[in-house]
Amino acid sequence: MNKRTAGDDVDVVLLVEDDPAIADIATMVLEDAGYEVLGAIDVTQAKAWAVSRPDISAIVTDVNFRTGPDGLSMARELRSDGLAASIVIMSGDQSWANHVSDDIKFLAKPFGTAELLDAVADACALYRKS
Repeated sequence: MNKRTAGDDVDVVLLVEDDPAIADIATMVLEDAGYEVLGAIDVTQAKAWAVSRPDISAIVTDVNFRTGPDGLSMARELRSDGLAASIVIMSGDQSWANHVSDDIKFLAKPFGTAELLDAVADACALYRKS
C-alpha cells in the first residue's frame, strides 16, 4: 500500500463518483494517504473542478453515470480541453478493462484500499513524468 510521506508534494485527485457510499470511502482512503481530493458526482461538477484546478494529477472516475456521457469519455474530454491528468476508470463491468493504455488505468469494482491507492499512486507518478 502506498502511504505518502510529509515531504511529498500533494497530488490532487479528482474523484468522479455518483454513488455516495463509494465516494465517501474512496475520499477518506485517499485523504488519509495524503492526497487532496476534489469530489464530483457528475460531469458538470467534474468540468468545473477541471477549469478551476488545472493542477489535478489524476482523474479517478466511475464509468457509468445516471446521466451524461460515460466516465472515460468525460475524462478524455477534460484532457482534450487541456487537463494533463492521468486517468483511472472504475467499473464492475470487466469489459472496460479493454480500454486501458499507458495513461489510462482500470480499477475493477469491488476493490480494496490497497488497489485504490496503488492505482492512484501509479496515475500520479505518470502525471509527474509528463
